[in-house]
Amino acid sequence: MRLGRSVRGHLLALTLNPDCYRNPGEMYCFCRLINQALACFITQSAFVMLEIFTSDSHKALWQFWHVDGLRPEM
Repeated sequence: MRLGRSVRGHLLALTLNPDCYRNPGEMYCFCRLINQALACFITQSAFVMLEIFTSDSHKALWQFWHVDGLRPEM
């Protein structure tokens, strides 16, 4: 809720294969880029949250804070 109004949000769970990255830092940078880029595709009245999993674990490796949408309402 924001200012007494409910806000729509999206939770994106992304599973990555660590073997495709040189190191965990490179994988983290990729995830941060995806997290910020998603804001361009959702409206200003919504938000998106990103959870990162690896193919060998059922527990989230990283959970990013919500990012508010940047696209204006039509």
